[in-house]
Amino acid sequence: MYNTLFSHFVAKVAEVLKISLREEVDVEQEGKNKDAIVLMKSSNNIKRHDNKSLATHGAPFSDESLAAIEGAGEHLQSCNSRKKIVSSRSDLIRNPLKLQALSFKNLVQNITDTLRELILSGVNIDSEVPHILTNTSSITSLVLRDCGLRGEFPTGIFHLPMLQHLDMRGNHDLSGYLPKFHSKSQLKDLILAETNFHGMLPTSIGNLMHLNQLDVSGCNFSGPLPGSISNLTQLTLLKLDHNRFWGRIPSLFSLSKLSYLILSSNEFDGRNLSAWLGKLPNLLYLDLKLNNLSCEIPSSIENQTQLRELYLNYNNMVGRIPSLESLSNLNVLYLSLNNFDRWKLPDWLGKLNKLTYLQLVAVNLYGEIPSSIFNLTQVEDLLLSSNQIEGRVPPFPSTMTKLTSLILQKNQLKGPIPRSFLNLHNLEEIVLNDNNMNTTVEVDIFLGLRNLKILTLGGNRITLSVMTNITSDKLPKFEILRFESCNLKVFPDFLRFQDQLQEVYLDDNKIEGLIPNWIGNISKETLHTLSFSKSSLIGFE
Repeated sequence: MYNTLFSHFVAKVAEVLKISLREEVDVEQEGKNKDAIVLMKSSNNIKRHDNKSLATHGAPFSDESLAAIEGAGEHLQSCNSRKKIVSSRSDLIRNPLKLQALSFKNLVQNITDTLRELILSGVNIDSEVPHILTNTSSITSLVLRDCGLRGEFPTGIFHLPMLQHLDMRGNHDLSGYLPKFHSKSQLKDLILAETNFHGMLPTSIGNLMHLNQLDVSGCNFSGPLPGSISNLTQLTLLKLDHNRFWGRIPSLFSLSKLSYLILSSNEFDGRNLSAWLGKLPNLLYLDLKLNNLSCEIPSSIENQTQLRELYLNYNNMVGRIPSLESLSNLNVLYLSLNNFDRWKLPDWLGKLNKLTYLQLVAVNLYGEIPSSIFNLTQVEDLLLSSNQIEGRVPPFPSTMTKLTSLILQKNQLKGPIPRSFLNLHNLEEIVLNDNNMNTTVEVDIFLGLRNLKILTLGGNRITLSVMTNITSDKLPKFEILRFESCNLKVFPDFLRFQDQLQEVYLDDNKIEGLIPNWIGNISKETLHTLSFSKSSLIGFE
């Protein structure tokens, strides 16, 4: 009986969408009332849950298509089967799906009693969420990501007795608020990110005892976090960033399964940070940047030994930085733009040899760059700008070949620029402007770095020695060059071979006479800034 009806359903869809069977459709019943119909758009195919495929050839859902699907749904209700409608986003630019508002409502209405999963991510529905969904008492998954939904979200959906997975991410014009939650809720995933939901998190959110993921990032929530959030002991992900939450962060030490904690871009303070930081044994990712913590980093952070990524930048944090040597699994460490006590780069930093991104911008550093930094052989981005670092630029060894960005501007560095830069073949950015380098620098140090895109040397007291008779072979494709106050007497000859430049600054040099004609031909499609003020130029050749 079921196989006959399912074949009828597929035939209807195939007829309207003009699709062809890639292989014989066959469903084996795994048990009474455990069959599911799957309509999944993935890689330009409509797929069933058993991975058998029907090619759509880019056909959108027309009203006729939906009529066939709805009709099939009516027939299938009599089977008392649990149904699943899925359209997973794959290549919706080349093969878009669109549901008219009325068709969407009718589709849901015809299978309300038995619908189990509705997953239409990426399908352009462009309508309000129909209130009829509040009657889908058997539904366990409602996933409507990036569907162009708008209007007020029916709060009754939150109270559906079987609902476990609710995902409305990316519907920017969809508004709503969180109601009072009941202790019988089965919700495991509550994802409302990048919508227009607003209001406060209710105290009753602590009743969602089965919740694994709570993601309301990029919404318009505000107010303090309720202390009851500590009841969500099954949470593995808590993502509340880019809202207007404020006040202290409640104690979270009971969330022992938490792996991802993302609270950035709010107005939290740090009064309660030491009460829970260091007590989350499974924490992998901690993002508290762009708040107003205004406190010291608790020394208990050394207990978060599983951490992979730590973001505490832009927080007005104060005091001394505790040793982070025990965080040996760190890949990312961002501490920039805080008000720490003056400190030198510590030796323990060199022991974090899994670091790939290190950002210590404007953190009151002083002293020389220690050789222990050379142990960071996996580092790709090294940002130490806007401090009081002095001494010479160290001769970075060839073991640091993964380094792509070296940002040291606005310090007090002196001395020559080491030729060992030539060993760092993957460098894309060298930013050394606004230091105290009083030396002659040969430009060939940089021209041998094929991947180099950004080079800034201005604001020093260097004399840049440029080569002549350069050919275009093997030159890097620069995008930004800053050579202000570099005692240049001629236009660097290598510029004539550049076709991807965006910004060039040659201000305050000693270039005299006529501007060469080839200047007008460089990077015609990309160049938007060419500056050579404070020079003795009199016109074009």
